[in-house]
Amino acid sequence: LPPEGGAASRTLSVVAMSHDGGFKARAALTAGAGVLKNGGAGTIDGDDAALTSQCTPGPQAAVAGVGTGPGLYVQKGGSLVPTGNPPIDESMSGLEHLKALNLNWGGVLGGTVVAPDFVIPVDPWPGFSAMDSGWWPVIYIDQTAYSVGPTQSGRGTLIARGDLTLNGAFVWDGILLVGGTLVSNGNNTVAGTTIAGLNMLLGNSVPPASIANGTKKFLFNSCWVRYAAQQFAGGLVQIPGTWSERM
Repeated sequence: LPPEGGAASRTLSVVAMSHDGGFKARAALTAGAGVLKNGGAGTIDGDDAALTSQCTPGPQAAVAGVGTGPGLYVQKGGSLVPTGNPPIDESMSGLEHLKALNLNWGGVLGGTVVAPDFVIPVDPWPGFSAMDSGWWPVIYIDQTAYSVGPTQSGRGTLIARGDLTLNGAFVWDGILLVGGTLVSNGNNTVAGTTIAGLNMLLGNSVPPASIANGTKKFLFNSCWVRYAAQQFAGGLVQIPGTWSERM
């Protein structure tokens, strides 16, 4: 007990760990409505680009390069671009690929399953150069169509409820979720996982993703997916038996 007239104090502690909410990437690029690829330049690779130095335990098993419906990957010219296990997963329809993600897209758009850190255009685009490197924010683009370029490069989970165009040397580490059509112009790089056409889950018709000429890269990186998913779909979970209380 504290001395007479003193104030009692109590210390509570618990150990918690981050988790990813069960979010798992199934391909470097999942496109419910298909993919139109112009030319044989660039990379769409489901082999894990993660390094042991980026997270533990490091690289995971390869996923598909592209996940889409039968015959929905169309490439005009050049050698086949997608690589992975398999290079193109056409084992089910494009809609079934989206459903297999177990992502509550309606809840994402309705704000019931994720709380964005930034909402565009209400908030200014975040400045990643001044941001703590351990923060993988959730950015929600509340527009029917939006374009990003090199100055918007960053990390985390980027959610576009409508169409999204990637221009120039735009670089993103983490998760890219696009409700409508994804258009890739220039030499973009997305390392993590990219998912397009999600509005099909709401019964909407969506045109195929369009990937123009250029050395753009869509890469699977399990570390970047994990870090982004911990903020987007996960959080902190108490480890049982770690609660303690001290006077």
